[in-house]
Amino acid sequence: LYLQVLNDLWEQDAGLNDAIAYVSVDLSQAPGDLTEGEKAAIARIFAGQHRAEPLTLTMEELAEQGYLTEIKLDGAAAPKQYQWEDGLLFTITADNWAENEVYSLPMVKFHAAKWRTPLGAYGFSGCTALWPELGTWSGYQAEAVWIS
Repeated sequence: LYLQVLNDLWEQDAGLNDAIAYVSVDLSQAPGDLTEGEKAAIARIFAGQHRAEPLTLTMEELAEQGYLTEIKLDGAAAPKQYQWEDGLLFTITADNWAENEVYSLPMVKFHAAKWRTPLGAYGFSGCTALWPELGTWSGYQAEAVWIS
């Protein structure tokens, strides 16, 4: 399911994908209690599909490790803003009620986004996926799509 969501994001606003060397997939807040190994495997597979170096870092970790460049904003009190010149950050985070059931079938709710700059981002909000009786994720639905 998460690989499908990541690839769907990749296809949207394709201009954000130009000249990237890195892809970081942050699943630290994703529903499903993924292990660190599962998170790393998803990042490795996804980045490999798009010929990029895989990372599993959050926005804060990317900034701390020097992957992001600070953008200077006007005004002394402006919060720090960053951009990633040669990479994309993909995140999947749990919705407020991340895991429920519908007709006794497990359901997850989440949000997903890709980010390169404050004005270069795309996302899906209010996503819902239902685990079908056949035992494999067959897709998801997004309530809203946003672009920055």
